[in-house]
Amino acid sequence: MSSAETKLSADPLQIMPPLQSVGGLDRPSKTPLYELVKQRICERIVQGQWPPGYILPAENELASVLEVSVGTARRALADLTKQGWVVRRPRSGTVVTGRPPHHTLGQFYQYFRLHQADGSVVRSKAKTLDITVDDATAAEAKALRLTKSGPGRRVVRIDRVRIVNGTGVMLDRMVLPQHLIPGFPLTLSDAPELLYNYLLNHHGIRIAGVRESLGAELANPRDHQHLNFSDQIRPAAVLVIEEVAFDPKDVPIVYAIHRSTTDRYRYINEIR
Repeated sequence: MSSAETKLSADPLQIMPPLQSVGGLDRPSKTPLYELVKQRICERIVQGQWPPGYILPAENELASVLEVSVGTARRALADLTKQGWVVRRPRSGTVVTGRPPHHTLGQFYQYFRLHQADGSVVRSKAKTLDITVDDATAAEAKALRLTKSGPGRRVVRIDRVRIVNGTGVMLDRMVLPQHLIPGFPLTLSDAPELLYNYLLNHHGIRIAGVRESLGAELANPRDHQHLNFSDQIRPAAVLVIEEVAFDPKDVPIVYAIHRSTTDRYRYINEIR
């Protein structure tokens, strides 16, 4: 084992709860168990709980903790190896790579796509600023193909800031049709950090495609309030990423606008 690799130090039973009891809800019947195992592992990698060099529990240990078969755990680890999240090493086991995985549409939405200038993965924490329910704006209604009036035009609007090393680097606004997500938590403390995982696990909504457009704008007062800009760069600019996520039937599910600083981080999107 190299010095960069980290052995599992915590009680395996405290690493992650059984899949059937995550969030107190049963899994959607159409979601394969191995996909949920992948999600749990990716969550811990993206959130920094399992950093680069971290040695994952063995297949039988994962299977026992998550209450799935060894074959299910093996399938999940094999997929994650192909996608670049982890690597298999004969004497060490399965190790978190620490390099950006190749994006597939299955994992695209789970991965925070800002990187440092050297290409290394940015570990961020999402802080929810506000959750509101309101009529969609004209732009939101167009992107989500909502009706012109009535209950079908109501949306849930989520505002967040992505924090890296204690400073804000990206503002997110995500807008979803309210009728598609009944019971969505409206309190800040209950807001899901990984929204698309929440949609899959709680509503059976799977994201199958994402359309993005990129632009640049001068930072506005709200950007300056929440984001950390270099003092040497004035006026400050932000990268603006406009995004629409679709389900397998090409129904728009999420309309999002991300506003990011550009002096310390880079946006990388690689789909293979």
